[in-house]
Amino acid sequence: MISERVDAARPVAPHDALERLDFVAGEQFDIFAVQRKYLDIVREFGFKLPEDYLSFEPQVRRLQQVLRASAGPAVPCHNDLLAANIMDADSQIRFVDFEYSGNNDPCFELGNIWSEAALSTDHVAHLVAAYHGSESTHLVARARLFGLIAKYGWTLWASIQHAVSDVDFGFWSWGMEKYARAVAEFRGTEFERLVTAAELPHSSNRPHAAIDDRHTQ
Repeated sequence: MISERVDAARPVAPHDALERLDFVAGEQFDIFAVQRKYLDIVREFGFKLPEDYLSFEPQVRRLQQVLRASAGPAVPCHNDLLAANIMDADSQIRFVDFEYSGNNDPCFELGNIWSEAALSTDHVAHLVAAYHGSESTHLVARARLFGLIAKYGWTLWASIQHAVSDVDFGFWSWGMEKYARAVAEFRGTEFERLVTAAELPHSSNRPHAAIDDRHTQ
């Protein structure tokens, strides 16, 4: 199980992981831009939108402002680490499908992994500590909020695939499961606390920041 592998995970220094990535420097990934692009497509072609989807746009724009204002250096990220893109091959973990790869906030990568695997909130703190070296309340909040916007954005990908894909897969139900979790988080009692925690000044881990600077120049 993914949760068991997370519990047993050995922290990997960012520079170690970077050595194994076939990454094209200069590419950028922005989940907010992706969500807007997908929303434009859905509306232009009249694809299905979940009930009340647009009612959360004010919260989304607020999250965009908060997460951008408190962001640290961007680093190379996969940006789509759902379980199907993580392979255990000969006792080595390998990533596949780099369609969305690009420089991004590492908190998105951590939050998206957490969201895609439907892990507990304890696990997102574990992921943050493994990467950043501590369970910073600020960074955990950022990861959880990125996980929220990821669910909200990938819902639209599911809507598009439901309309155009020939693949025999329940894209709509897959997307609605994500959307239901996103709605619960938007309306949950922790939303305001997470936003407040994410607004705090970014506290960089200096060894990681030095690596980030080197790989984003």
